[in-house]
Amino acid sequence: MIMGVNYFFLQQLKAFFYKKSYITLLLIIPPVTFVLYGVIYQNRAIHNLPVVIWDQDQSELSRELVFFLEASEGIKVSTFVNNQTDIESGMQKGLFHACIHFPSGMENDIKRHHVPKIGLYINSSNLVVGKLLYKHNMEILLTAVGGISLKKFRLEGLPEQKAMALVRPLRMDIRNGYNATFNYQQYLVPGLITVTLQMLLIMAAALGLNWKNDIPEPVMLPSSSAASQRTHTSKPENTTARSPDASAVFLGKGLAFLAIATFWSLVFLYVISPIFGIAHQGHFADYLILFSFFNVACISVGFLLSAFLSDQMLASDFALFYTSPAFVFSGFTFPIWAMPAYDQFYAQILPYTPFLNGFIKTYFMGNSVEYLKPELLHLSIFIGIALPLAYWQYRRKLKPQDV
Repeated sequence: MIMGVNYFFLQQLKAFFYKKSYITLLLIIPPVTFVLYGVIYQNRAIHNLPVVIWDQDQSELSRELVFFLEASEGIKVSTFVNNQTDIESGMQKGLFHACIHFPSGMENDIKRHHVPKIGLYINSSNLVVGKLLYKHNMEILLTAVGGISLKKFRLEGLPEQKAMALVRPLRMDIRNGYNATFNYQQYLVPGLITVTLQMLLIMAAALGLNWKNDIPEPVMLPSSSAASQRTHTSKPENTTARSPDASAVFLGKGLAFLAIATFWSLVFLYVISPIFGIAHQGHFADYLILFSFFNVACISVGFLLSAFLSDQMLASDFALFYTSPAFVFSGFTFPIWAMPAYDQFYAQILPYTPFLNGFIKTYFMGNSVEYLKPELLHLSIFIGIALPLAYWQYRRKLKPQDV
């Protein structure tokens, strides 16, 4: 048994370096995509979003507000427009993403203690850009208008506390945790890398149990009678082409896949993350436990596909179809609870969904493995169902043949 496990472990490791499919999936794509994701989001945040000003007030107040806007890192005042037609035309051409409209009489309204109506036109075809523009502009304008109003109330002799109460009737203490700067590299790169790991690992494992294609020749083992009656005669020994022991195959190949999956997991955590300055809060032991459950679950699903689908092309296509929507259904970009019921169901039959929940708890929040019990249990269900089914089906396909 031990010799068989060792044989298939070494054989699978060798296959990673000579089979083109494994070379592509497990040796080329991981480092390329890891670095590519880090480079794409290396700026970490979106700055200098182009906006224009439509200033009908032409007052000292409007010029002061423009000054505040130009001083912001988030937006960049590119030019001025004179009418709504210019706004629509510029947005359609992609010249800018937003326009701030200061209506005529704005300064007079503030002097009369009336609330001015400042227009904000945003191109929301890109949700990320649209939300950022809304956030930046509202923060700047509310702060600037509040400061100007406070200065005016002070000049009128209003006590400080009453002036502040008029300018800011509600004070909020907002504390953003775990990604306070809204760093897109910190947010997206870990998710993209781990979902890629799931896809590659399941696709590679789906090629692992096709015996005829994966092993060029039968395993020739001496029969027990021949082994006990060896002679020095020139007659050939009785040998038997024995089907491999299913347990040895699963353990040997599974450990080989787990080894390379663990390697790339550690490369992501302790090589890629430091290179690109992606901070994480977890500890090595917690990462090792979570990633081990995740990797074994992915290998189990891949072996299940490989055991039931003898054609490697069909198995790899099915694995690709199964894993492709994982990033969308995992809840990383859109909450699962807001999805339709059938989408929520599909999300739960992907190993990446429970892994992502646990990953956020450890990687971003620094929680220990004690907080990961629901996620580890969910991943254990994948292992407990997929691996026995794959083992059962693979044993059914093994038939000893005498040579």
